[in-house]
Amino acid sequence: MTELIFRALAAGLEIWEHKERNKYIRKMINLKKDWYEEYNKDPSDRSDAILDNVEFELRILVEAFASKIGTKDTKNK
Repeated sequence: MTELIFRALAAGLEIWEHKERNKYIRKMINLKKDWYEEYNKDPSDRSDAILDNVEFELRILVEAFASKIGTKDTKNK
């Protein structure tokens, strides 16, 4: 499920034309790296707390992105 959220967010960010786009992309990439790094550990070494934290931060990022979609980019004005 987390992988689908990463893909959906990436697709949305790819077509979003806003001055803050790169900030969101960098944050998503860092979260994705952290999540896969922890997820790919041996199950006995994996920390569910770290995975839960990354998923929570991803949820916050998605909600922030969703709230920004309707705002206008005033960069060129």
